[in-house]
Amino acid sequence: NLGVKATARNVEWKILLQDMRELNYQICRASWIGDYGDPSTFLDIFRSGDGNNRTGWSHKDYDVMADAAARETNPTRRRELFGRMEVLLVEDECPILPVYRYVCQGLVSPRVNGWFENARDLHNFKYVWMED
Repeated sequence: NLGVKATARNVEWKILLQDMRELNYQICRASWIGDYGDPSTFLDIFRSGDGNNRTGWSHKDYDVMADAAARETNPTRRRELFGRMEVLLVEDECPILPVYRYVCQGLVSPRVNGWFENARDLHNFKYVWMED
């Protein structure tokens, strides 16, 4: 539909990581799992020079907003900064194209307490219990 011809290339994980580090691709699959519950876990990796920014993309305004968000203590203003960063990243500049997100699937009995969904699907069973 888009008139794009693409050929998939399957490589070992270490080769993919090397190609991404060296920007040896036109388009590639990447992933990131947020390890804490804050937008910065996803947005900070696109700062100029960040070790996890494997896009080669750099934008001064984005970096300035990321720095401001890191210092901002007002939650409303912080969310506004993150929103502007997101628009710059995925609408205006578009060095990435988010296609999907990971989901956690499970069937948990209503009798289970202390179970909370989280981005990494990690659960400390020390704090999970069953009630009759």
